Amino acid sequence: MTSLDFYRMAAPIVSELKCGHTRLIYPNLILSKEENKEAQKKGPPPLSTLQYNVEDDKVFIVANKGNASNKIRTGVQIISIDSVPVKHILEKTNKLFASDGYNLTNYNAVLNKVFSHFYYLAFEKKDSNILVIRDSSGLSSVWLKTEKPKA
Repeated sequence: MTSLDFYRMAAPIVSELKCGHTRLIYPNLILSKEENKEAQKKGPPPLSTLQYNVEDDKVFIVANKGNASNKIRTGVQIISIDSVPVKHILEKTNKLFASDGYNLTNYNAVLNKVFSHFYYLAFEKKDSNILVIRDSSGLSSVWLKTEKPKA
């Protein structure tokens, strides 16, 4: 069992305590200088270049911090990521941390700040993702990929 497998198994159990101050934190990798340079050359994972607003079981884009796709604009609603509906994504990510008691507002507040972090903990981290989005013109698919930083 990997540390990620253990985290995915144990975090939902810890979140059942219903204490917003108690959570299992997945440890970050400690990289050597060379590994860190290689990671920076690859660029950030695609979903981490966006900022999100989660409300009423929906996810909206509030900022695009560098993704090449011009379809990803402020206010666009994400319907699915890699064929997984947003409702299922939120159900799975919300099991990885707790709110106090049965208060639901903390879930959205946390995901507004670090949606991509919990997405990657709940699902596989990839170098590209396919999003189905809804904007004023209807539904469309957008392929996001890791972008190498410009030299």
